[in-house]
Amino acid sequence: MKIADYRTLVFDCDGVILNSNGIKTEAFHTVAMPYGESAAAELVSYHVLNGSISRFRKFEYLLSNIVPSKQGPAIAELLSG
Repeated sequence: MKIADYRTLVFDCDGVILNSNGIKTEAFHTVAMPYGESAAAELVSYHVLNGSISRFRKFEYLLSNIVPSKQGPAIAELLSG
């Protein structure tokens, strides 16, 4: 079939029609890399296990749970306010 054979096109931005999960997973890995490979791997694992939650909650998890364990108590104190 050709695109001209369709009367309606549906565009999807959450990965259901177009599988963008690999790109999103790679992006989460890249974001966490400044904290080290183990932090990046931990965030990717969290992302894969919790695919349906908001990316904002995933970044919150990174900053609240992964970064403090990788950077020591000083960064945990900064993040807690």
